[in-house]
Amino acid sequence: MIGILPDFMKLNMRHDLEGFLWRHVMAYIPHTSKCGATGCGYDSFTASAINPACLECNGRGLVYNWHQVSLHVRPNWIDPAHNNVFAGVITADIGDAQFQAKIRDKALWEKIRDTEHAYVLMDGKKLHPESIADNSVEGLTTIDIRCHIISEAKP
Repeated sequence: MIGILPDFMKLNMRHDLEGFLWRHVMAYIPHTSKCGATGCGYDSFTASAINPACLECNGRGLVYNWHQVSLHVRPNWIDPAHNNVFAGVITADIGDAQFQAKIRDKALWEKIRDTEHAYVLMDGKKLHPESIADNSVEGLTTIDIRCHIISEAKP
């Protein structure tokens, strides 16, 4: 049916569907720095704080600053209620999530995947990307991101 529509109508339908199916999720990327409190800091030899009783870093020797980024994605939960089956083959692990995102965000997704403790928050769950793959359909290039749940978000 869509094949017989003029190109401008196809583009408008694609744009309308994208607005309906896509949504924003928040990504949290930690940036660590050594504790600057007097008598404290990070000892890289012991991988611990110089002052384990430091109140500024809670005895870690490192201070975490979180960078928040809003990402536009098309999410898909992989669970028994929404089983992802193609030709009789389960294409993802149950309990995980899959995102489709714009190719322009690929470097950011790779940073989230490669940064320890970084996560994406969606529906009260913290997710961490496992894999990122390019995907091209009808000349539209996106990326597919597979994520696993690392924890339930605390209010």
